[in-house]
Amino acid sequence: MQIAIMDKTNASQNTIEAVLALQKSLRYDAIKGTSRGFLVGIYSSQFLLNLLKDGAKIWVSLENDELLGYVITISSGHLFQLAGNGGKINLSVPQIEVEAALYIYQIGVKSSMQGTNIGRRLIAAIMAEQSEPSIVADILVEPITNKGSISFFTKCGFVKVGYLKAKDQYGFEKLGTDIFFRAKSAIIL
Repeated sequence: MQIAIMDKTNASQNTIEAVLALQKSLRYDAIKGTSRGFLVGIYSSQFLLNLLKDGAKIWVSLENDELLGYVITISSGHLFQLAGNGGKINLSVPQIEVEAALYIYQIGVKSSMQGTNIGRRLIAAIMAEQSEPSIVADILVEPITNKGSISFFTKCGFVKVGYLKAKDQYGFEKLGTDIFFRAKSAIIL
């Protein structure tokens, strides 16, 4: 297994399409209440390219050119944008610490490969390569709690430090997420 980093300088259309296909396979179906993962948002190719232009990176786990998993990271400013339109963020740590962190925008691992430490290896690679002192992630808890993600991030050394309540452009409550934070010095077991 190899881990590669995609940014705006080396983004390949094939890898972007593979990420989009994996997203689709992991999509949570709110109508059926079924999921092979827990992704709520599926993005377009153009959306991912725009994220890359904004400084995002896509960390991919590959084996024999097959995408096994990915993590999209970007500055934590994007997390705070989610609270726009009157939303709220409550933190138990100084906001400046979270603002300085790298934000995990999305993570996905192929269903058949979940539980094989691919996600943990991706997080460890990000921690080893990044210059930010910490990482922050948010996990959906409203309207449905994502227990698998909470367990995953906790095992990777993250601790809950807050809650974000997002609102849509009309001011209606949209999503609630718990905010998890991990200092760079924390150890992944």
